[in-house]
Amino acid sequence: MAERQLSILDVHKGTGISRSTLTNLVNGRTPSATTLDKLCLFFHVTPADFYVYSPYELTFTTTETYMDGEYKLFTNVLHYQDETLISTNFFINTIDDTHNVVDFSNSETLLDLFNKIDIIFHKEIKQQISAEVERMIMMNHNIEEKISGDYEIVYRMPWYESYSKHYS
Repeated sequence: MAERQLSILDVHKGTGISRSTLTNLVNGRTPSATTLDKLCLFFHVTPADFYVYSPYELTFTTTETYMDGEYKLFTNVLHYQDETLISTNFFINTIDDTHNVVDFSNSETLLDLFNKIDIIFHKEIKQQISAEVERMIMMNHNIEEKISGDYEIVYRMPWYESYSKHYS
């Protein structure tokens, strides 16, 4: 779907598979044989095309730097037997008590790695990075996980279009 820029609704209309089933598949559920057949016919592929292997295992951690508002995102990359650490700076600009903008810099190495990884894994990587950044924001602002009222974080990542995350 991502490679062909199709939505769940597009695939639902083309296959007759329920939107809830498609949502479950996007979130990692394994399809039944019948569902897999319908998807293969729709996309003109074989079942093997749905199973993608990534030779990369990524873990993310963040830490503060000595500059106000500057942080580091450390990406530990395990590629077969080789392990490397990528350091990317990001800045959290606190607009007010409920609005933050997160900007990444010097991220060329992470962007190169990101482009090597199949598109099917991009959403998960974005979620892992966001979760780590949000953990840092919540820790620094003494925010509990159950936020009352609205809270917004705008992300500007070079490997994604800018997007906002709202909590209420």
